[in-house]
Amino acid sequence: MDDSKKELLKMKRVATGLLIGMAILFFITSGFLWLHPVVEYIRAFAEAGMVGALADWFAVVALFKHPLGLPIPHTNLIRKNQASIGRNLGRFVTDNFLSKETLNEKLENWHFLEGSLIWLKEEANAQFITKQITQFLPELIYSLDEVEMNEILKKQVHDFLDGVDLAYLGSEILNYVVAKNEHQKFLLKIIQQLSEYLKDPQNLKWIYTKVRDKSPKIIPSSIDDMYTKAFIEAIIEWIENIKKDSKHPIREEFQKVSLELIFKLKNSEELKNKSELLKQDFMQNAIVQNYTSRIWTFIKDLIMKDLTSKESVLKVHIYNSIIAFANRTLADKDNILKIENWLKDKIISIIQVNKQWFADYISHTVSNWNEDVSDKIELQVGRDLQFIRINGTLVGGTVGLLIHIAEKVFSI
Repeated sequence: MDDSKKELLKMKRVATGLLIGMAILFFITSGFLWLHPVVEYIRAFAEAGMVGALADWFAVVALFKHPLGLPIPHTNLIRKNQASIGRNLGRFVTDNFLSKETLNEKLENWHFLEGSLIWLKEEANAQFITKQITQFLPELIYSLDEVEMNEILKKQVHDFLDGVDLAYLGSEILNYVVAKNEHQKFLLKIIQQLSEYLKDPQNLKWIYTKVRDKSPKIIPSSIDDMYTKAFIEAIIEWIENIKKDSKHPIREEFQKVSLELIFKLKNSEELKNKSELLKQDFMQNAIVQNYTSRIWTFIKDLIMKDLTSKESVLKVHIYNSIIAFANRTLADKDNILKIENWLKDKIISIIQVNKQWFADYISHTVSNWNEDVSDKIELQVGRDLQFIRINGTLVGGTVGLLIHIAEKVFSI
């Protein structure tokens, strides 16, 4: 038995006990009226108190059921008028709690977005939200079917790759590289590496040795070395000229070749077909197939491993993102105000449009409560109603006593 029911039964016993007490007092004093004149006044108090107690007992019980199980008219009021109570309650709620004026007044100073963001940016609160998210993630992850998720992601990846025009994508990437002059930087990097290679003593030693080995034996090594040195120096000088001269033929030729390649990638059917075949070969590769078949497994294992780590990267990222989001959003006060005003207008508008739905919902819910609806309501308000019985007993007794006194006075 819950506390509400215990309290209700306790108050019922008090009120009923008071009624029984009045009845006992009435019958006792009725037999001893000869004893003393004051007994008559006590009897009048007890008589009126007993009548008041019975009247209020009947009134309270009649709200919830038939007194003594008798089908007396205008009793068991809640059950009989359940539909009407539901309609009236629905109308009362919508008229008094959901009116446009009431909602405007209640929402006028409701800065819920700003308040939420201020709360969210506090370190302890951000950690709390982070903890809730990271505790929920494993449950969400394990609730998903691994085989099905792998198939979904595999299909998504393959559908995406199928829709990619590799030749066009390559032309766009190369076009961006050329527009930023990165291709020339790449060329200079290559020839710089060649220059450094030719200057390295170990490499020079190898080149000189190779030239001597390939040279006819009748030519002295000193001649081989002289020509080799001159050739290497000429190449290095050529490289330096390329680096210094932006109009160098090599650089201009490289520019021309790059632009031609961009054009061909966009317009050449042959290159498009070759790139498509290359893409299909890549997608059908056993390693790629195996990897794309286990994407979700890989992601799941990665997330779970990170979440169980003491230095979880994901937890830190979520926490930092929450703080950054709160601070960034709070910095724009005008935008917050606009969003809050928009949300208030939308909330009021939605409620106004659906006021009748709320009324009908309350009415329907109350109308369809089962037979124990009276018991439920009595459990909530019955304890307070017992005070009506107690007050009725005491007030009735007092009024009866006053009437008896008045009767005596006026009869005298």
